[in-house]
Order: sequence, then C-alpha cells, then structure tokens
Amino acid sequence: MSNTTLIRPGPARDAWLRRRYVDEQAEVGDLAVEAGVGRMTIYRWLDRARIALRPHAGASLSRDWLAEQYAIIRSVNRIARLAGVSPSTVRDSLSRYGLLPPPTDERAPVAAARYLAGHPLTAVAEELQMSRRVLTCWLRAMQVPIHPPGRRRRPGTRPDGAQ
Repeated sequence: MSNTTLIRPGPARDAWLRRRYVDEQAEVGDLAVEAGVGRMTIYRWLDRARIALRPHAGASLSRDWLAEQYAIIRSVNRIARLAGVSPSTVRDSLSRYGLLPPPTDERAPVAAARYLAGHPLTAVAEELQMSRRVLTCWLRAMQVPIHPPGRRRRPGTRPDGAQ
C-alpha cells in the first residue's frame, strides 16, 4: 500500500491500521515510518478508526505485586529489570501507590511547606535544585496531595479562595 493511500482517510487506511497494529502487533513507531508520518499522527488515526490502544508496560505493575517485590528486593533497579520496565516507571508507580518511605533529606519538610503554601511544583523543584519527578515522589511519600497542573493558586491563598 502506498503512502498516499495510507494518508488518505477511509476504509483502506483503517484496514491497514487494524491489520498492522491489532493483528500483527506492530509498534506505533514502525507504523509511522511505513506511512511517512509522525507517531502522534498514528495515534490520531487509531483514535479516529476506533482502535483501542494496547496497554504499555507500566500498566502491568499492580500495587500488590509491586508491594511484594519492594518488600523482598528493596531495589528499584532490580524490580525494573524483573518487570522489563525502566527504573523511573517503578519509582513512579511506587510513589503513586504510596509505597515509598518518607524522604530523610532535610529539604523534604521545606518542599512540602512551600508546595502546600501554593507555590508551583516547578518553582519548588528549581528552588531546591531537584527534578520535578523527585519532588513529586517526595511529596507523595509524605502524603501531600498533588493537585493537577493547570490553574494555580497564588502563594498564601487557600484552595477555597479565603485569605
């Protein structure tokens, strides 16, 4: 099938996507190269063709399995190798499930106080010279609720708008 046929919306493109992505389990990156488009275009085409995405490796790290492995192994890198994912995926999952112990670094209480005072995550991370990912893991380990990105509160204001 030629690239021009693939780029044109319609039944031929949808059939190609189903055959390659669903039946042959081709990777999105491979499909993008074949079609001469970017990966995001392939994701858009899959969505328009109503083809469900396959779950990625991170989805297989259940809370129970991860808790058991962390209790036994205590090494993020070894768990990552065992699960076939990156260490950051394991660390993020441990953090998201609340399985990491609270940080012992002296900056941790400062980080929590600044974040709870309404300072953006990025600003707190920069101030303490750490990555946003590490800061997020710390805050989760300290059971500080992480609000989604978007509208930010001004420092010193409460979530309900009162001063």
